Amino acid sequence: MKHFIIYLFIAVSISVNAQEKIVYKDLLLAATEIEFTDSLNFTECPEIFIPLDSSTVKNIFNPLYHAAGKSWGNSLKWSLAGKITSYSNYDLVLLIEKNEGNGGLYFNTLHLVSMSKEGRYIASFGLHINRNTKHSSYNTSSSLYKDLSIIQSTKVFASQKKFGGTHEYKINEAGMFVYYARN
Repeated sequence: MKHFIIYLFIAVSISVNAQEKIVYKDLLLAATEIEFTDSLNFTECPEIFIPLDSSTVKNIFNPLYHAAGKSWGNSLKWSLAGKITSYSNYDLVLLIEKNEGNGGLYFNTLHLVSMSKEGRYIASFGLHINRNTKHSSYNTSSSLYKDLSIIQSTKVFASQKKFGGTHEYKINEAGMFVYYARN
């Protein structure tokens, strides 16, 4: 019996290690290239996407996966919504994060993730965020322009009051999202 357990353990570990991990280049091949002439508006999550398993998200988008996982655990669903690979220093990947919880809790986020051409995570930005609870809601929408500026509009409803505003960000040459104060 002792030998059987050892053989079973070895077989399971070999089978786990033999599973092929999806690498960044394969992920890019599966994604649809998004082309735009002037701007893209993100007022909701795209309806066409490729579902991803959590191990792929953890492997490729690790910082984003761990930031979300601390709050929501395994109830998250991830999807790939597209890519923009026309920039020389980095790629931009659209990643959807969704959770439909119990008791009226709901959220979805469309992340714009900058990745090095080799597949290293650089930064992420919430282009569209929709979060609803029993007592509050939070909604953002964004426009991405060809010059890599992002205009984001935020609306918050909490404690029977409305809040909101507009903010501007730019993606710098290193792929980081930088806040710019509006005049």
